[in-house]
Amino acid sequence: MAVVSVSTGTFRVEVGAGAHRLVADEVERLGGTDQGPDPFDLLAASLGACTAIVVADAARARALPIGRVEVRVSTKFNKLAAHPGDEQLALVELRRSIHIEADVSPEDLAWLYARGTDCPVSRALGAGVAIRTTTGASTASRRC
Repeated sequence: MAVVSVSTGTFRVEVGAGAHRLVADEVERLGGTDQGPDPFDLLAASLGACTAIVVADAARARALPIGRVEVRVSTKFNKLAAHPGDEQLALVELRRSIHIEADVSPEDLAWLYARGTDCPVSRALGAGVAIRTTTGASTASRRC
């Protein structure tokens, strides 16, 4: 499945992922309309969502009773962005905090935390995934 992102000349981008739709945008300070999370917030959300899903999956696999799984991910940059395409801007670190409410043994809880820390998105980011880009024909006839 491909995720499709479409902009009509503004920073507001409609994103389609299968049957799901969302909006990404930049903050007003950078010329956006702040109608959705910015791309770095979406990256952080991907890490947080993947972490929570893996914890739930691990708990299910061992039939461990868990309640709320809260994952907070914050971004650390080398500087404040001057504009959306700021070539000097670099993401320095993603900071993740995991909290699991569960009535399980300390060993099982440690195992759940370890599983969450090693989610697929975390591994992909840590490995430095290659990005291959193609350019060419417009897909303007496709809608998100």
